[in-house]
Amino acid sequence: MNDSDGDMDRDMECPSALQDLGALWLAETPEELWRALVLGGGLGASPNHWDAGLLFRHHHGDGQPGALDTALLLCTDLRWRRATAGLIAEIADSGVLDGDERFALAEAFLNEAVVWEAPTAWTDGGWIEIVLSESGDDGDDGGPGEDDPPPGALRVRRDVRPPLRWWAAAEHLRQRPERLDDVFARAQALGARDAAAVVAGIIDASDALDHQRAQRVLEIGLGWPAGWVRLVALERLAGGHGLDAARRLAADDPDARIRQWAQKTDQKPQRAKAPGRSESAESETGSIAPGTQSRASASKEPDSSSQPSLFDP
Repeated sequence: MNDSDGDMDRDMECPSALQDLGALWLAETPEELWRALVLGGGLGASPNHWDAGLLFRHHHGDGQPGALDTALLLCTDLRWRRATAGLIAEIADSGVLDGDERFALAEAFLNEAVVWEAPTAWTDGGWIEIVLSESGDDGDDGGPGEDDPPPGALRVRRDVRPPLRWWAAAEHLRQRPERLDDVFARAQALGARDAAAVVAGIIDASDALDHQRAQRVLEIGLGWPAGWVRLVALERLAGGHGLDAARRLAADDPDARIRQWAQKTDQKPQRAKAPGRSESAESETGSIAPGTQSRASASKEPDSSSQPSLFDP
C-alpha cells in the first residue's frame, strides 16, 4: 500500500469520528445525547474523562431530568473505557446526583452487566414490511400481522468495568453498611477480576463498618488471591495499625512487588490500582486473562477455599 492509499483510508475514517463527536456535543437534550451514546460510534477510546464530565454537567448541571440514565450510559461507554475511574469519581462528586440516585447507580454496577432500556418513543411507529417472495401456499409472508404485538422496547447491554465495581461497592456500603454480606455475595457471583474490584471497594468503605466487621473485611483483603487487592488491604492496615504492622505482613507476601513495597524507606499513602484489562494474567498474582469470566485461580495462587469468608462462623 502506498502513502496515497493510507491518506485515503484516513480520510474515509475521519468523517465517522467527526460525526460521532458532533452528535455528542450538538445534542440539545439528554435523550439526543443518549441516542448518540447508544447508536453512535467512530471515536477511539480516550484516556481523559473531562469531556464526558462536561457533557454530563452540560445536560444536567441545572437539574434537568434523566441524569441517572446519562451517568450510566457515559460510564459504560467504550469511548471512555480507559478513563472509567476518573469519570465515575467526577460524576459522583458533581453534586448532580442525590444519594438515592448514586445508590441506584451503585446497584446497577454491582450486577454482572447493565441492561439499559431506551425510551418507548425509540421503537414507536409502524412496521417496515419487506416482502422477500411473492410465492407461498398459505399467504403468510412471515411478517407481523394485525394481531401481532408491537415491537418491544429497545434494551441495550452494557459491560461494567472494574473501576465502576470498586466505586459501586464502596458507595453501596457507605450508604447501607448493614448490607455487607449482600455485597460480598454479589462479588462471589462475578468473575475473578470483577470480584477483586468489588472486594477492593468493600475495603475502601471499611471505615463505614463497625470495628468487628471492618477487621474481618481487612482479613479477607489480606488473604485475597489478587496481589493488588492485598495491597489495598495493606495500605488500609498501615493507616489503622501502623506502617510497621503492614510491612511485617508484606515482607512475607508471595508477590515480589508487595515485598518491594514493604522495603521502601519513605512510604507515602497511595491508592492501589486495579490492573487494566490489557494486562496479561502473568502480570498480576491472582488476576486472570482479559475477558475471562472463570473464577478458577492459577496453580501457583492461594487456594480460594482457604481464604477468609464473611460467611465463616
